Amino acid sequence: MAKQPTKSKLKSTTKSFTGLRESLFEEFDNLRNGKIDNSRANSLARMASEITRSALAEINAIRTLNRLADEDRKRQLKTITDGKIPK
Repeated sequence: MAKQPTKSKLKSTTKSFTGLRESLFEEFDNLRNGKIDNSRANSLARMASEITRSALAEINAIRTLNRLADEDRKRQLKTITDGKIPK
């Protein structure tokens, strides 16, 4: 008879990178202690990777928008200093 994985009480993960890290380390310990199998560990690693990639994409979008806003402010300031009224 195949060994069934033990079901433990699942606690909610804090939705932050600190919470993600803590959950991943907890699952890593569970893997090392034989409480979860490789398949679950691989699934968790893929999910963590996607969450991280999503956050990085959001950070890059914010940086781009801030850069564009800075460029627009500089353009408007130059226009004002040249004696023109910005649109």
